[in-house]
Amino acid sequence: MIPLKNNWIDKPTKKQTITFILLWFISICLTLLTATNFFTETPFKKKFFVINFLMMLSTFFTLKVVVKYFKNRN
Repeated sequence: MIPLKNNWIDKPTKKQTITFILLWFISICLTLLTATNFFTETPFKKKFFVINFLMMLSTFFTLKVVVKYFKNRN
């Protein structure tokens, strides 16, 4: 049987985890600024449900990567 290679999602390194967190943070901020016109209206309106849902999924996935990093670090 051929062993599977470890990818960055299963065993992320410190550099990959930090990069992923920074990209997540920048994308969340830019999404809020562009999609909701953050300075004039709140992002918690019903019409922004899809965007908020996608941001929650993105946050969940980011937390999953961070947890895997802390489990696998040596």
